[in-house]
Amino acid sequence: MTATTVETAPYRAFTDLDGVDETTAFWARFLDVVHALPSIRANHRRTVELLGVREGFALLDVGCGAGSFAHDALPLVGATGRVVGIDASEGMVKVARERTRDRAKPIAFHVADASDLPFGDGLFDGCRTERVLQYLADPAAAVAEMTRVTKPGGRVVATEVDWDGMAIDCPEIERDAWRRVVRSISEGVGIGWMGRQVRRLFAEAGLDDVTCEGFVMVVTDAATLFDDLLVRAAIERARDAGAISAEETARLIAGGFAAGRAGRFCGGIPLYTVSGRKPAA
Repeated sequence: MTATTVETAPYRAFTDLDGVDETTAFWARFLDVVHALPSIRANHRRTVELLGVREGFALLDVGCGAGSFAHDALPLVGATGRVVGIDASEGMVKVARERTRDRAKPIAFHVADASDLPFGDGLFDGCRTERVLQYLADPAAAVAEMTRVTKPGGRVVATEVDWDGMAIDCPEIERDAWRRVVRSISEGVGIGWMGRQVRRLFAEAGLDDVTCEGFVMVVTDAATLFDDLLVRAAIERARDAGAISAEETARLIAGGFAAGRAGRFCGGIPLYTVSGRKPAA
């Protein structure tokens, strides 16, 4: 991300984070917006249920970002449990550590590669990851690593987006034009079909009792979707790639904001949450 993008991104109601550079602060704010969405919060509660988090639980959060899920999970593991987070971004790990600095019970955050976790076998009661596998060169290796560091009988949980299902209610734009936008976005975000692939990856990793649940990240505020969640920028990249015309782009964005002002805006992005159990030794 360039400095220009960071400076011009129309974030609302945030203050700068101390001690981190501009780009890291930008992405930390982005993650904060996602974390606050009701549908994401509901999925986090479901993730906790699937993992079986309880007093004394040892939890690994792979791709922890700014640490929001880890912070929420910490009270659930109690005095005898522990929460560990890893992320490939040094800046994000710095933010996560800063946010937990004043807690009586610390969270251990480390810079690490999801495909080469710096932990021994079977150290955690459960591992989770969210919206990370789609960006990895080898997501199967990351699932294998999460399985390796989980205790026999413990669970691995992953939540991933399926970008081809992204939807928006905007009467001002033709369906075919929106489908071209979605295809461009899906092909530009890493592995756009990651959500539908996770169940297979879990089975191939040797996990059993694999379950797959779907939910939609619903956004009913146009500015949140277009600006805070960067969909405006994604649509403009689709325009620049020739997938959609400048006129179609203008109608789509203007129509979305008009719907928002009228209180009738709705957009959604589908995600899959997959859970699997590591076989007993």
